[in-house]
Amino acid sequence: MLDFFVVPPKMWRVPFSSLLSLSLIAGVATAVDVVYVTELDIYSSLAPCAKYAVSYNVMRMTASKCPDDINELQACVCTKNNNLAAVASDLSKSVSNACGSTAAEDQASASTVLSAYCNQSKLPKFPTPVSPVQAYITEVAEVGALAKCAQTALGYAVGYVFAPQVESVIIGS
Repeated sequence: MLDFFVVPPKMWRVPFSSLLSLSLIAGVATAVDVVYVTELDIYSSLAPCAKYAVSYNVMRMTASKCPDDINELQACVCTKNNNLAAVASDLSKSVSNACGSTAAEDQASASTVLSAYCNQSKLPKFPTPVSPVQAYITEVAEVGALAKCAQTALGYAVGYVFAPQVESVIIGS
């Protein structure tokens, strides 16, 4: 009576080429959508000086070496002609210039974001800051009372290379 539930043995035989096709289709279905480096969640956790360095060094590749297309840019930066090594080297210099030569944590964070950009299927998480940023430097009342040259010097002290744009620098409270 239960014969209609039994599958004949020859139906279990599936050609290897069919299995290969199924595995390729499954692989495509799980592909990660590539995003610009500035759209990675962990990018927003970077210090402003490191954000600038990361975005600048990746996006400047579109000036001469890589196309603008999201997927093509990522592939070009990460896998073509040793571009990744060049971007990583320039990124390190930019972070040192923008964040200060002793900004080891900013160096490590920027490097992690670059690595995540190249391997978007395995995005790391940064720990939540103990003292998250509370205010822009221009929101601190005492800064407005300083002379323009002092505001500029403070901008450099905070570590942002573009000190005349003091409003862009964020500090903790």
